[in-house]
Amino acid sequence: MGGIQKTSGAASLRILDNNTSKLTEAARTFPAIRKGVVKFKLYAANLSDSFLFSLREPFSKGYDKPGIMYQFHLGSNGALRTYNSSGSLVQLPSATTLILNQWYDIELRFDTAADTCEIFINGVSKGTVGAYMTGNLINYFQVSSGSIVNTGTDVFIDDFFIQDVELSLPQAGTVGLEEVS
Repeated sequence: MGGIQKTSGAASLRILDNNTSKLTEAARTFPAIRKGVVKFKLYAANLSDSFLFSLREPFSKGYDKPGIMYQFHLGSNGALRTYNSSGSLVQLPSATTLILNQWYDIELRFDTAADTCEIFINGVSKGTVGAYMTGNLINYFQVSSGSIVNTGTDVFIDDFFIQDVELSLPQAGTVGLEEVS
């Protein structure tokens, strides 16, 4: 943890790729969700090695391993793309390019039963994509550098939020009439 960029609190998560022997990565696990929302803020200071973020089933490690349901790729030119079910890197339904040194609100609304994930950038839908690999639930969010060979990617993640939307929020109960003294 730590970092020079943040949107709230004392610091943010920083992914600084300076390693040519393994991926630079971080992950967050949470209780299993079939239909949910994941939100976070993203700031790319450098994308020379590109950057990946994904929603996964348990125990899925690496950028092309089974259990990755939705995977997004932020290229060195700032183009945000996704992997389709045949493993190809494709444009989002609405082509999207992010600019360096600027915070972006990213929101992923996923439904594993429908094999879909809608992505929003700064509150604007960039379209719905299908699953990269099929699965039953999500309980793992991963971010990583794009490869082992190159270095230099420097990305900050802040204000991470997860919500299970399959279950409704609890309803407030009534206690009864107030007593008048």
